[in-house]
Amino acid sequence: MAANTSHPAFLQPHNVDIRLWKYLTFEKFLSLLVQNAVIFSRIDTFEDEFEGKIEKRKFLNAFSEMNHEMNIKMMEYIEQQPQHNSFMQSRLTNFATCWCMSNHESVALWKVFSKSDNSIAIQTKYSKLAALLPENTFLGCITYDFEEFSWNNPDNMFRTIMTKRKSFEYEKEVRALLFKPEYIKILCETKNINETIENIPKIQICPIDINELIESIYINPKAEKWFYDIVKDVCIKYKYVNQIRKSDLCIDNYDLM
Repeated sequence: MAANTSHPAFLQPHNVDIRLWKYLTFEKFLSLLVQNAVIFSRIDTFEDEFEGKIEKRKFLNAFSEMNHEMNIKMMEYIEQQPQHNSFMQSRLTNFATCWCMSNHESVALWKVFSKSDNSIAIQTKYSKLAALLPENTFLGCITYDFEEFSWNNPDNMFRTIMTKRKSFEYEKEVRALLFKPEYIKILCETKNINETIENIPKIQICPIDINELIESIYINPKAEKWFYDIVKDVCIKYKYVNQIRKSDLCIDNYDLM
């Protein structure tokens, strides 16, 4: 087992042993433990509505050798037959799990992703995640240049999924991608696109050894002791054996005046 890290759309970090973080609600953390698996979510379900999309003008520039009339007809066809829109297909057939690449916790990401004080961050290393993911996954770093992004390779749909706007650069995101090509045939043959979308799963469950993956579990810096105790009890129940610790950002860790 090992994720594909050689695809050109998936840039690799300079240091493969850099830490990765995933900030989770308690419910999502519990799901991870119970299923002993990482959850991949369908790209079109992400909160950022730019995910996997491209500006029309950049799409048309990729086919600049075609005359203007042909370009217009192509756009009209795609709008009338959305199931043949390659970008829509890509968003519906690719699933991702997202991590933050940093050697330290992030105050901003605790606030953005944890939703409440009763939350958790799990920490691993890039090299460890790459080694434990199955061979049908891809792993790499997000590129933050959507504004300048030139879609000059129509054969490479992954690049639209691995490119985001600069305003998200603070996330320092690493993304693992699971591509399910069997859904493309279903989309191309459908007569009811909305009904077909509803029948495509929104998540994919990827079994993984949690004790191998997670090096440490960090408790939200604002969480109370009772929550810390509950997390410890749950980890014991589901046989997680590695480190559970308070956040390094917790004020109790410092002797302040």
